[in-house]
Amino acid sequence: MTAVEQDRSLRRIGTVLLEAAPQDWIKLRLVYAGLVDCESIHLEALMPGGGCVGRIPPLALLDELRELRAGMAAPRTGTWYTVYYDLERPARYRVRYDHDNEPHFDEPRDNDSYLLDLEHFPRDRAHMPDWLLERLEGGLVPETVSPWMALAAPGASREGRIDPGDMTPEEMMDTVQEIADRTIAAVWGRWREIVIDHKALIGVASTRVEVTREDGPEWDLLPPEATRLLGRLRTGMYQPGKGTWFTARLTVKESREIGVHFDHGNPPEFDAEPDPRDFYRDAVRFPRTADHMPDWLLERLGRAQRMIRAENGGRDPFTGAAG
Repeated sequence: MTAVEQDRSLRRIGTVLLEAAPQDWIKLRLVYAGLVDCESIHLEALMPGGGCVGRIPPLALLDELRELRAGMAAPRTGTWYTVYYDLERPARYRVRYDHDNEPHFDEPRDNDSYLLDLEHFPRDRAHMPDWLLERLEGGLVPETVSPWMALAAPGASREGRIDPGDMTPEEMMDTVQEIADRTIAAVWGRWREIVIDHKALIGVASTRVEVTREDGPEWDLLPPEATRLLGRLRTGMYQPGKGTWFTARLTVKESREIGVHFDHGNPPEFDAEPDPRDFYRDAVRFPRTADHMPDWLLERLGRAQRMIRAENGGRDPFTGAAG
């Protein structure tokens, strides 16, 4: 695929995105991750005030993105794994291709998917990132790729799922660093400070990203892989009896110094108040003892208990006994 053909493809993608944009949008961000046998696609719109809304990506984009990925493959270096497409008013687009970082999918992929992708888009060993070598048992990797299907054994995703509290302090710091790195990579141009304000419950999340530049602050979008890492961090930081945080605030300076604050006790301020049952589900996932239950949380759990009891014919949601 020539540079002219790439530009035409990217403009077609922009046209489709404009048709799917909500009213009053400021920026659209499309994130597509692909292998030969799997793919994920996410579309978000940045709105006035810094809020973002998820949109259903038009299916017409998938064929265009698959062709773009295949058409950009090069001998010895393969092709990209993830593309970030930002569209700003009135119709200015910017694109970043990620050839080196491991792609994130909605469901973990085993090593066979990466082997198959490498068969279609071969890379020399010098162009294979460490995570790919680890997946393919890099100590056995020859210079050519054709024997790999017989040599490498299937395995689960390196990231996998995490249980509450199952994260060491070192892993916490590594995750915070990766969140910062992923966010920095998605911000265009020069900046002085990035602030990520993330609020979460089980199944509910709200994030604002403020980027300060020389001419002042502006809102931006958080990459979906950083959102997943924040969810992983929240789960991994659970402390038995004490719960986990409701709000995380990460500040990244131009010097790349990172500051972090986690709020375990104050109510998270979402754009729209969550259903009390969301707090109940969160409390079930991350139990707290009575002395670590703030009054506002007890009030919401009481409301959730009454709602669930009404749904269950008067039975207590905790004990199952009739009310």
